[in-house]
Amino acid sequence: MATPKSPKRASTRQIAVAKGFRSGLEDKVAGELDAASVTYNYEQFKITYELPARLARFL
Repeated sequence: MATPKSPKRASTRQIAVAKGFRSGLEDKVAGELDAASVTYNYEQFKITYELPARLARFL
């Protein structure tokens, strides 16, 4: 008889992403800034760029 599996705990990254951050570190820093009453903006700008072409060969 199979035993039922307990649900997986969410990872730190999953929790951070749910809050709108990319990593647990960003979530932690945001919490520290909030505790210190420091105002901040997160990823305010998007920078577009083009990767330079490279020589490639397909055999």
